[in-house]
Amino acid sequence: MYSFVVTNICTNMNERERVLAIKGGDHQAFIDLYNEYWSQVYDLSRLYIATIADAEEIVQDVFVKLWESRHLLKEDENIKGFLFIVTRNIVFNKNKKLLAIYQRYQKDTEKENQSIITGDAKGIK
Repeated sequence: MYSFVVTNICTNMNERERVLAIKGGDHQAFIDLYNEYWSQVYDLSRLYIATIADAEEIVQDVFVKLWESRHLLKEDENIKGFLFIVTRNIVFNKNKKLLAIYQRYQKDTEKENQSIITGDAKGIK
């Protein structure tokens, strides 16, 4: 995972000021926030996601979601809490999709195995 290499001019902001800056579209405040929290979002993702690539994708999705919904932030928003709730939701949704794929695969495999056992498989007479 890479962090942005930019001079931190917003590091002296308190949480409220940073939220207001991000809400106003301040890219530097957003970059500073990313640099501060990306590793924590990544670590949380890795608790539930097996691959590094998927965890990195989740980090990207979380921060894209933050940027796209920045206008909805409240002045007193707990950014860390917001990031972890978004991370949790994305992880759970991804796992739900993976579980559905696995269950569908397992069901198809069972049908194929049953067909082979009973001789109903295509090409078997």
